[in-house]
Amino acid sequence: MSVRPGISAILVIILAACASVVPLQTHPGALTGAGDVAVTRARLLYGLRADGHLVRGERPGAISATLYIHQGSAEVTVLYDQSSYRIDLERTYGLDQAEGANGAVISSRYHDGIARFDSRVRRAEQRLILRPPPASGLLTAATYEEVEASVVRALETTRYRIETSEQGRIVASRRLGRQGELRLAVLYEPGRFRVELVESESAIIDPNDTSLVFVDSAVVQQMTQVQAAINAAGGEVREEANDAEAERRRHEESLAYADQRRAEADRDRMALARLPATAPNPVGGQTGQPAPAAAGFSVVQEPNGLGAARVEIIHQGASPLHRLAFRSYGSREWRANQLSRTMQPGDSYTVNGIQPGTYELRVETLRGYKEWRPLRLGAGGVYRLVITTQGWFAL
Repeated sequence: MSVRPGISAILVIILAACASVVPLQTHPGALTGAGDVAVTRARLLYGLRADGHLVRGERPGAISATLYIHQGSAEVTVLYDQSSYRIDLERTYGLDQAEGANGAVISSRYHDGIARFDSRVRRAEQRLILRPPPASGLLTAATYEEVEASVVRALETTRYRIETSEQGRIVASRRLGRQGELRLAVLYEPGRFRVELVESESAIIDPNDTSLVFVDSAVVQQMTQVQAAINAAGGEVREEANDAEAERRRHEESLAYADQRRAEADRDRMALARLPATAPNPVGGQTGQPAPAAAGFSVVQEPNGLGAARVEIIHQGASPLHRLAFRSYGSREWRANQLSRTMQPGDSYTVNGIQPGTYELRVETLRGYKEWRPLRLGAGGVYRLVITTQGWFAL
């Protein structure tokens, strides 16, 4: 859609006419809850900065500033005490300041701009925080390395740039839009941390007492967000550390089990070497073949292919037996104890209902154990195992 020439100029004239010329006012303002010159000053500076006005200079009880108001500007002096302030106008540009018949007049836009500034000053009562306390937290992380990893991960998540890092302290910064550069320090040790404010570009510091530091609540919110991020990262790092420890233990157990199996195989070979060159074979009762590594094990009844196997235990050892367990050959887990009572030396015991297969068998006293492998049990077979005083190992 085309616009005829001259329409833009007409709109400018109409808008200018809407900004009427009104009597100039001094704009005194009372501040509730201030009660201190430093607090009043901080609120005024907050109001000036909030709309991008220029602070030209300060002296005790007065701030020289340039207010940028729509299509113009005003140079003013803001006079203040512990509970109030007043704006004295010095000169304006583009705001139709003049001397009328009944006194000074000015564009209504000036008073609108002052009203906006006043609302910003009053908003500072809720937004400004004096000396923000550290944001502290507890972690399950048990070492400096784990806590440091939690802090670094949290700072990366919240888009902070790490500037310096040493054990127990990390300093990081981030730019927060109109708040400018924000710099935080995270102090930590195993199990705990705290987030402290180092510097904020938007902070208002009292010239007479540098310990009076006022910051926007957005800065405190950032400190709280970093605190929450560290707490969350701490849980993740601890969980990862637990997983790594569990994996390390599994690896060590696997190596130990492999060593145990090698030792057991060596014992089997030694036991086989001590047996006669020919002996009954538990697999089929044949002779003329090397005896298996299951000394004391013999076949009472050949397997007939029907039903389960049965093993008769004869205890000729020196100590009571408290446990007797099977496991499949090559397995890592022993099955449940087959003994319903303690076997005293001289006792016998029968284990019924054993499914055909190749097994390992282990018996234990209070101080030692003894194992047999491989035991090949056929369906319907009856076997005998004589436990002697030889071949025991300490628990």
